[in-house]
Amino acid sequence: MSRVLIFTLLLCWHSIVRGDNFADAISDFDNRDYQNAASKFETLYSKNSKDVDLLFYLARSQYKVAKYKDARSTIDQLIELDPAHLDAHYLAGIVYMGLLGEVNLFRKLGMVKSALKSWKKVVELDAEHVLANYAVFSFYLNAPGIVGGDMDKALDILKTLESISPPYAELANGVLNSKLENFTEAEKHYLKATEMITDRASPFFAIAQFYFQNEKFEKSLAALERYQQAKKIWHDPGDAIAFYFLGSIHANLGNTDLAKENLDRALSSYPNKQIRGLIEDSLDDL
Repeated sequence: MSRVLIFTLLLCWHSIVRGDNFADAISDFDNRDYQNAASKFETLYSKNSKDVDLLFYLARSQYKVAKYKDARSTIDQLIELDPAHLDAHYLAGIVYMGLLGEVNLFRKLGMVKSALKSWKKVVELDAEHVLANYAVFSFYLNAPGIVGGDMDKALDILKTLESISPPYAELANGVLNSKLENFTEAEKHYLKATEMITDRASPFFAIAQFYFQNEKFEKSLAALERYQQAKKIWHDPGDAIAFYFLGSIHANLGNTDLAKENLDRALSSYPNKQIRGLIEDSLDDL
C-alpha cells in the first residue's frame, strides 16, 4: 500500500473520529458548558484515546466539572504521549491542587508537592512561561514553610515576572503587598493589573477577594460584577466559586435573598467537595 494511500486513510479516520462531534464538543467547551463538553469528549475518547488535542480538551472539561481523578488520569495519558506538552503539565498542577479536597490528610502533602513539581516542569521546558512562573510564585508566597513555602524564592520569581510579563508582575505585587499588609500599595497593583491584563477575567476576581478580605464589601461586589462581565478563559475561576463568593458578599451586605439565590446557583455549578461544604455551611448560616 502506498504511503499516499495510507496517509489519506489516516486523514479519513481522523475526520470520522473527530468530525462534527468534535466541533460540537469544542463549541460547548468554548461556551462554558463543560458538563456537555465532557460527555461528548468522553464519547470521542472511547473511539480514539491517542489524540493529544482531544485528551487536553477532555482533561480540562473533567477538571471544570470537578472530576479531578478522571482529569488526572487523562493528563497522565496525555503526558505519556507528549512529555513536552506545556499546557498539560500546567493543568496537572491545577488538578493536583483541586485534589486536595478529595484526599485524606496523609496524601495532601503529596498533592501539593506534585502541583509544584508540575508547574516547575513547565518552567524547566519554557523559562518564560508566564502562567507557570506566576503559579510557582503564588505557591512559594502562600504555602506554609512545611510544604515548601519560601518568601525568598517567591521574590526571585517575581523578578522573572517583572522581566517577562509586567502585567502579571503587577498582579503578583498585589498579592505580595496584600500578604505584607501594605494594603494601599496592594490596591494600586491590583488595579493596574486589571487595566493591563485584558485577555482574561482573573484580575477582577483577585481584587474582589482583596476587598472582601479587607471588609470592603461594596467594592468587592463591584469588582466581582466586573469579573462576571469580563472575557473568561478555561482556567479562570469557575461558576461554583464565583457564585459562592457572590453569595458570601451579599450575606455580608445583609442581602439575604440574593445571598441564598447565588449560593443555590453555586450548588448547581459542579462544586468540588470542599467548596460544596463551604456553600452548605453558608446556607445554614443565613
